[in-house]
Amino acid sequence: VCSEKNKLDIVFFGAETVFEQGELAAQQSGYATYYARKTDYAGVYTGEGLFVRMVDHYDFKPSACMIFINREFLNKNNIRFYPGILHEDNLFTMQLMKSAGRAMVLDEPFYKRLIRAGSITSGERSVKHAYGFYVCQREMLNYIGKSGYSMEFFTALMKHLDNMKKNALKNLVNM
Repeated sequence: VCSEKNKLDIVFFGAETVFEQGELAAQQSGYATYYARKTDYAGVYTGEGLFVRMVDHYDFKPSACMIFINREFLNKNNIRFYPGILHEDNLFTMQLMKSAGRAMVLDEPFYKRLIRAGSITSGERSVKHAYGFYVCQREMLNYIGKSGYSMEFFTALMKHLDNMKKNALKNLVNM
């Protein structure tokens, strides 16, 4: 209803974290509040504007499970997941935001995020994790190079890419 009423391309919403096991909650304690946004994002934004604001407030969570996407918008912009890599949500979500003319955030936890043992999130790190981050970084730069960008968007993207680089390196160090 909100999407149709506001003619939105994408709508972000929150998630409630659920741990499969009690000891996992202690091991992965950062996920208890990971999906809670620190800032209010009331109103309609351009996707670029929302990306800039979310990155500036450390609220950008690239998870396709937490986005309602208008199918017509998705098909018109031919946005698809990059095949064969981990962390592909990073690229997919950035492409959505770069292309969206109208975006909104609902501060409601419409998704239950299960943290379970052995998943991509909680399992052992490998070169595959780092490789996924690096492919996403390369493809993000290719994508904006073809579509153009504002300086604000580029600055926010560089900040996000720096965080991705740190995550990739952490994955290599913690193997």
